[in-house]
Amino acid sequence: MTFKKHLLTLAAAGFVGLSATALAQVNQTGHVSAATNVVTVSNPYGANLLNGQGHVIRALKPNSSWIAYETINRPDGSRWVNVGGDQWISTANVTTGSTAVESATTTKTTTTTAATTRAQKVQKLISVAEAQIGKPYVWGAKGPNSFDCSGFTQYVYQNALGKSIGGYTVAQESAGSIVAVNNLNAGDLIFWGARGATYHVAMYIGNNQYIAAPQPGENVKISSISSYFYPSFGVHFAF
Repeated sequence: MTFKKHLLTLAAAGFVGLSATALAQVNQTGHVSAATNVVTVSNPYGANLLNGQGHVIRALKPNSSWIAYETINRPDGSRWVNVGGDQWISTANVTTGSTAVESATTTKTTTTTAATTRAQKVQKLISVAEAQIGKPYVWGAKGPNSFDCSGFTQYVYQNALGKSIGGYTVAQESAGSIVAVNNLNAGDLIFWGARGATYHVAMYIGNNQYIAAPQPGENVKISSISSYFYPSFGVHFAF
C-alpha cells in the first residue's frame, strides 16, 4: 500500500505529496523545531491526518483546529506538523493560530498510545484484506480461498484483530457505530441498502477506496466509491 494511494487529492489547493519513504524517515532525517501553537485546517476540502508510515488515520474537516506539538522541515522543502503522538498534517493544508477549538488528545502521552495502536490495527486490517485480492467470489463462502461480501469482511476482522463482527451484512451493521459515508475512516465498513436490509458490504481503506468481494464472476479487488454505485452508510469501529 503506497503513500500516494492513500493521499486525499487536494491539487486545487496546492497540496504537495510526499513519498512513503520520505515520511517514514521524518524522525531520522528531518529537522525538528518546537511548536506550541495551534493549526487550523485551511484547505476547503479538508486534510488527511497521517501516521509516520504515511498511512491515513482519518480525514480532518475544514476549519477544525488542533494543538501543534512540533514541526518537521523536510529536505525537499515540505513541512509537517505533529498534532500528538504519531499524527501529522501537511503545513500546506493549515494555518497557525493561538487557540484550539479541539485537540487531538488530552495529553500527548495518551495520543501516542491510542493513535499508534489504532493506526497499527488499521494497517493490519488493510494488509490482511489486500492479501485476499484475486480470490473468487463464492456465495456463502467465508474464506480462506473464496468469499462472499460479508464473509470477506468477517474474515478480515477475525484474522487481523481477532474481532468477531458477524457473518452476514445485517449483523455487521450492528457491530459498530453508524456513520455517514462522508465521515468514513480507514478500516470502517461500508454498506449498500437500507439499514436492516443491506445487500452488500465492503471495507473502506481511505482515499475514497474500498476493498470487497464484489459479486459472482469477480474476484476480491479494490474499487473507488462512485455515484454510479454509491454506498448507503458506514459503520465505524472503536478499537
